[in-house]
Amino acid sequence: MNEKNNEDRIEWIEKLIKYSSDGDEVINSLVGNLVNYLVKKEVIEIEDYLDFTKNTRDVYISNLKKEGHDEESNIVNHVKKQFNMHINDFEK
Repeated sequence: MNEKNNEDRIEWIEKLIKYSSDGDEVINSLVGNLVNYLVKKEVIEIEDYLDFTKNTRDVYISNLKKEGHDEESNIVNHVKKQFNMHINDFEK
């Protein structure tokens, strides 16, 4: 493979990562907005929701570890990051 093809491939991968990351941000914003709406309409209580969400995070991580992923694996870190960002949005 020549240098031009490698550069094109790297550029494509960088764009893919950016679009994926941007998509995560949009989804996180939409979920946060929905939770805020449900709290304001008194459909859910934020403390109960946060407890449930923390428990769900811990179950996901436990299941990943049972599948052989260690504490520092990319997938475990990603799950922690996504859940913790969401939880932190409401604990402030």
